[in-house]
Amino acid sequence: MPECWKDIPGYEGIYQVSDRGRVRRLGGKIGRRYWRGRILKMNPDTHGHLQVRLCGKSVCVHRLVLETFIGLPPAGREACHNDGRHQNNRLSNLRWGTHKENMADVRRHCRWSRALKVRCSDGQVYNSCVEAAEAVGVHRSSISRSIYCGQRCAGFTWEFVDV
Repeated sequence: MPECWKDIPGYEGIYQVSDRGRVRRLGGKIGRRYWRGRILKMNPDTHGHLQVRLCGKSVCVHRLVLETFIGLPPAGREACHNDGRHQNNRLSNLRWGTHKENMADVRRHCRWSRALKVRCSDGQVYNSCVEAAEAVGVHRSSISRSIYCGQRCAGFTWEFVDV
C-alpha cells in the first residue's frame, strides 16, 4: 500500500506528514530563493517521543499524525501508542485515549520506569531507575531517559528488565 501524505494543519503547502509517521518539507520558492523538499530528521524528547522542528518549533510526531489524519483530540484525550513503542508513529498504531487508558497501556507494555527493574550493561540489575541512579551517582531521571532515547548514561547502556 503506498504511503499517504497530507498537509499538516497550519502548515499547508510547507510541511506534510504521512500515515507511516514520516514528516517532510515541501520544496518551494519565495522571491528568488528556492529550497528543496526533504524528509525531516526526528529526534527523541526526554520521554522518547519523536519530535521534528516546524518553522523553528518542536512538535511531537505522534500528535501531528493524529491531528492530520483523525482531527483534533476530543476534550480530555491524549495520544496513545497501541504497541507502547514511542518511535512507532504509524497511524495504525495511534489513537486518542484518556489519560487512564494511556497509563494502562504504559503498564501493560512495561514502560512505567518507576515500577520496573533495570539492567546495566555490566550485568548489574537494580530494582528501579532511582536505585540505579543512586548507585552510579546520576540524577534519577537520567537512567530512564537513557533507556527511552537509546543513549549512554554514566558510561553504561541501560534496559528495562521484564518482571
